[in-house]
Amino acid sequence: MSVGLPLPPVPTLVWLDEVDSTHRYALDRFALFPHGLVVAARRQRAGRGRLGRRWHSPPGNVCLTAVAKPPHVSPTDELAGGLTLAMAVSACEVLEKRAIEPSLKWPNDVCVGREKIAGVLAQAVWEGNRFAGAAVSLGLNVNMDLREITAIGRPATSLRVLTGRDHDPDEIARLVATRFLEWIGVKDPSLLRGAVIRRSQYLGTTVSVRTGCREVTGRALALDRSFALVVADQEGREHTVQVGDVT
Repeated sequence: MSVGLPLPPVPTLVWLDEVDSTHRYALDRFALFPHGLVVAARRQRAGRGRLGRRWHSPPGNVCLTAVAKPPHVSPTDELAGGLTLAMAVSACEVLEKRAIEPSLKWPNDVCVGREKIAGVLAQAVWEGNRFAGAAVSLGLNVNMDLREITAIGRPATSLRVLTGRDHDPDEIARLVATRFLEWIGVKDPSLLRGAVIRRSQYLGTTVSVRTGCREVTGRALALDRSFALVVADQEGREHTVQVGDVT
């Protein structure tokens, strides 16, 4: 995921009052943006998550996309999982500073209990046959009230619902972006894997993982070197799943 090159201690943030999607904005300008630049918006009109799902993004939340480029990242097997989980762990760390106890629902969700508070989307960028880098996006529910959360129609929560007060989304965006760039500068991927495992919601439990037309049910054993989930079925056969929906 990283060759451990030095990174600036504070990310460069481009602030937008409103945008359709920070992810799309960053992809459209990817060739112009340097490594470490982060696009943050105070409102998204058309945010999206994994598998094209819509991400509800009213004002007062964190919506950001970080640009990661070679030589700081390379197209290795652990690229997508490592970048996704580096962003998710960064969000967890910022929430923990606010007395929240989040967990990670592999492969890309941050939850409090069984309710989702943040999601991550990572996408590799290619220019022809040349790997140009990756765009890594985070949506984090900050100041949504209970009415807005209920309208999502899925188990969800926000910092405001959990703490009973508003928080500064701009400050949270800066802190998460800073931690993300620090994480992808770490030379040893096992450090990130350990941070993920400590917060993992499902390791050691029985899960069903659906990926495309395939479904695997069994005990979630571990994360491998590429941050894929290893599941042992009832016959003891181990399955390595790179991405999927876990229940």
